[in-house]
Amino acid sequence: MSAPEDPPSPLVIAASFVDDQDEIYPTMLGPTLAQLQEKAARSALTGGDIAGYLALVKAFSETCNAVPVEYLGTRPQQIAAEVLPLIAEKLVGLAAWSKLVNDSRKKAAQERNEKLQDMANRHYPAEAKPAEIAPALLKDSEEDSEKGRALHDLLQLDTRRFKLMEEDTLRKIIAKRGERRK
Repeated sequence: MSAPEDPPSPLVIAASFVDDQDEIYPTMLGPTLAQLQEKAARSALTGGDIAGYLALVKAFSETCNAVPVEYLGTRPQQIAAEVLPLIAEKLVGLAAWSKLVNDSRKKAAQERNEKLQDMANRHYPAEAKPAEIAPALLKDSEEDSEKGRALHDLLQLDTRRFKLMEEDTLRKIIAKRGERRK
């Protein structure tokens, strides 16, 4: 029996909020830096692998305002966001790059939404209406505390303009929390 090409992604324990640091949120959505290096060592690295990695880093940076450590090297370098599409388009073409970016943004937003829904499930009873929860979360995000800052970062949509999620959007996300309640 031969060894698999790509080892399974490890579980990563990442504190999403200060409330429960033991909560596990897997952040492995695509090739990590270590996986890229392993593929390169085996001469199995493709342009699609690199473009997928770049799409994830770009999506995490834009959506979550932070890139998980699994995607950072020992000395991370900043690259202008406008350069990433140019590199990736040369690797895989415009259509493939656009699909990778859209899929990565969707996954990063889904992860953010799940964290918000889990938080609402932990802190509010099932009978609480999204119209009551959303304004409370937005108010909590203004607190000068570790929890407030973490919530603020989660609700921040555009890191360049520091725009927070609209209350209506947050209500719609929280309305789907029943699907995650177990």
